[in-house]
Amino acid sequence: LEDNRAGLWKAEETNETIDFKCMSELRNVEGLIKDALIFLNGFDVKYPWQFKLLLRELLINALIHGNRNDSSKMIYCTIEVEDDRLVTITVEDEGNGFDYRNVNLTIPADPRKLQKRGFPLINAICDEISFNSVGNQVTVKVDLDED
Repeated sequence: LEDNRAGLWKAEETNETIDFKCMSELRNVEGLIKDALIFLNGFDVKYPWQFKLLLRELLINALIHGNRNDSSKMIYCTIEVEDDRLVTITVEDEGNGFDYRNVNLTIPADPRKLQKRGFPLINAICDEISFNSVGNQVTVKVDLDED
């Protein structure tokens, strides 16, 4: 793994995939998103704001809810582009997980409220959302060809 410019996270990149590993600190989120968007710039991404929003929500959720702001715990993120059109984003934290089967994925009545809107926003933007059995890893898929 190579250090990023500021040395706050590590990334490994191939032509189709970029893997990040960072400590659970808020300062890492924006820089990681910036580097991920640079990676995605090599593909025909119509709506980069989608990925910025998806990544931010996924990473913040892992940091705050998964790792409970414990900077000794890590966040892992993989972004993969398949056939230059399907982007898969996987984020995993070192928390205990949660019961994802009981998550309400509908947008709340007042979407301006910060609580309980993360997964509904993610679900509204992506084409597919899934969780591992423990609930500490979420995978989303977005088709670049769709409007």
